[in-house]
Amino acid sequence: MVNISSFDLIKEQVPTKTIRELVSSIENDETLKMFITYIICECASGVKIPTKQHKIEVAKEALKSGIDAKKVKDKLNLSDKTIWRIK
Repeated sequence: MVNISSFDLIKEQVPTKTIRELVSSIENDETLKMFITYIICECASGVKIPTKQHKIEVAKEALKSGIDAKKVKDKLNLSDKTIWRIK
């Protein structure tokens, strides 16, 4: 029997490619913190947390910092309507 810790399960969910893409387009620490928080929430998806709300908060910060709306929509898996409401 293989002993897999919760840490290992979460570590396997970390989207390194997405992180690299996002970090290269983030210019301030507050926005970076928001994206890291989003990734943590996504990786801990078995825990009861308001998933839509953390996506919306991250999207707001991303759009404020000048990241393209289409890129935000695609990376955070949000609808056009949600992005429109945030803008």
